[in-house]
Amino acid sequence: MTLESWFLFSIPVTRGDDYESCERASVLGGQIYHHPLHPNGAFFISEPLIAANKAAGVVATRSGIILTLGKVSGSNEMIFPGIRDYVLTGLPQDPTLAPAPATPEPAKV
Repeated sequence: MTLESWFLFSIPVTRGDDYESCERASVLGGQIYHHPLHPNGAFFISEPLIAANKAAGVVATRSGIILTLGKVSGSNEMIFPGIRDYVLTGLPQDPTLAPAPATPEPAKV
């Protein structure tokens, strides 16, 4: 799955009803492609990010989805130059992460 026009933001994460010890988690939003449940170009927000493989340009989410990072949202890159490297180097590195093979488009009749 590939995420295009993506941006990084953080969300509060609580454990049960304990809102006072709230942590923050990094997530990505953007247009998803080759997702089995969403049409190409649909808006998508990931689960919290847990790992990356900088060499492959991919990140893993808490739910186990592997996302290939496409182009960064233009406004996100303007506000935070170098955001791609920040995301790919700021997470624990897992060299076994690799992009999933793209699902071929159905043949047009």
